[in-house]
Amino acid sequence: MTAATNADQVDIACRIGLLRGGRLSLATPRIESPEHRATVRRHASLPDPAQCRPSTCAGLQTCSRHHRSHNRLTGSLAQRHRVRYSDCWRQALSARLGFRVWRGRSRLVVEPANWTDVCPIVTICGMLGVGANHRVRELLSGVCAIAAVGVVSTAPAAQANTDVASCADGWQVDTLASNLGDLENLEPDGNGGFFVSGIVNGVIYHVDSSNRVTTLLTDLDHPAGLRLVGNDLYFLTGNSTSLTGTGTLQRYNVAAGTVTTALTGLVQPDGLLLLPDGDLLIAHLSVPVPVGISRYRPSTGEFTPHWSNTPYPNGIALSPDRDAIYTQNEFTSQVLRIPLDAPTTSTVVATVHDGIIPFLDDMEATRSGQLYITGDYSGSVYHIDPNTGATCTIATGMQTSSPIPPNGPTSVRIAPDGDGWALYVVGVDGNLRRLRPPAGVDVTPVFADTDVDLSQ
Repeated sequence: MTAATNADQVDIACRIGLLRGGRLSLATPRIESPEHRATVRRHASLPDPAQCRPSTCAGLQTCSRHHRSHNRLTGSLAQRHRVRYSDCWRQALSARLGFRVWRGRSRLVVEPANWTDVCPIVTICGMLGVGANHRVRELLSGVCAIAAVGVVSTAPAAQANTDVASCADGWQVDTLASNLGDLENLEPDGNGGFFVSGIVNGVIYHVDSSNRVTTLLTDLDHPAGLRLVGNDLYFLTGNSTSLTGTGTLQRYNVAAGTVTTALTGLVQPDGLLLLPDGDLLIAHLSVPVPVGISRYRPSTGEFTPHWSNTPYPNGIALSPDRDAIYTQNEFTSQVLRIPLDAPTTSTVVATVHDGIIPFLDDMEATRSGQLYITGDYSGSVYHIDPNTGATCTIATGMQTSSPIPPNGPTSVRIAPDGDGWALYVVGVDGNLRRLRPPAGVDVTPVFADTDVDLSQ
């Protein structure tokens, strides 16, 4: 066995960091071809991993987007994984995790320098991810990567608590549209229909009040959060491929059918919220380096990155008093309240203990002060009382047969249902569902778009 060259180390380090722009893909290994090994050697001019910084890695996307490398995780599991990759920025993560690289008989092999530190993580990730399909969200890869650097606990999965009671009695669940692929977000259109983002297929659909589906936009880079402001549908892209800041905020004019780019350079943008003053908040579910929440004012173009430094947010909802927002820490399953006038502070209002980790996703608040949150790994929709922290499930079993997150509901919105209101949910199973509340449950939303001041 001979040591790998520096070029080999850099090329492998670009690829193994457990992340593909926030997504991890696992499959069976294959032998590297001579052509691929030749490609590896052509990158001799790449910088050493220890010297890599995001600014220097940003230009190395050709290396990372058009070739694949495979690594073997040996240790006690003796599992072999193929990890897809995107950006050479991950060299820094690889160096921090202490991977060593060496050349095997038919492939370059990467393994942690200290298996004692990472074996619990590999065990959990292996349970969730071995034999995976094409899409593993940033949440799984984030837990594995962040746990490896000591940000979250590596306690065995058997110690996880499940203490979420059911409050599903009386809730009626109906499927309005189906077979739409992996869905990420939805937004009411104001006319009884919805705009829906398809993150894997790179599309934005319109589902009208008769549940007829029309494709509005295609060839988008992993579209995520949606918000309608007047005739403009704001949407985020780059949810899975923007570790170095390739995400965007764009707006689609519903009447004219035109698209305008409002912001570029966003890092893994995910959730989107419209505030009463007309500003938009953007949640960056970025791993391993948290970005927090940014703020954008459409009327002036003013952009405030890192407006809130809360780590690993996803969904965002406005509080009933309109003085704060709710979001979550994706990897601690904590729901947070953040004052609008003090965005660097937060208060934990609830923690959801459901299985290994529920992977809380999008959320919506009501005027009565209640929260509804999707769990895109637990397959549940949760009702949370921020005043007491009490949590229960109003719907369960919405996940696909895949064991790989996300495999459940990803977004929830409140929209009209006849003379009342109902919850509407989309998920990875490609369904748009209506969750009609039982009598006596008020799900009136905090505000409608007509409450927004667009003059600022």
